[in-house]
Amino acid sequence: GSCTVGDRTIRITDRLQHSPDFVINCVLLHELVHLQIPNHSQEFHAAMARYPDLARAEAYLEGFTDATTATRQSR
Repeated sequence: GSCTVGDRTIRITDRLQHSPDFVINCVLLHELVHLQIPNHSQEFHAAMARYPDLARAEAYLEGFTDATTATRQSR
């Protein structure tokens, strides 16, 4: 996902469209937090740590990224 703080626009990539809800929620939360905290500071990470499925979502996204990268490299 990504966000533009100036116009408060949040975009979620369509590559996540079949991901579990807890992953979509985590990505959306990540971008919402950026509307208040524009960097990845300790304050940002503290806000994200409130999400109960954070570790599970991060593990899913890490695997998703690894799989996507491997697919692109095999082309």
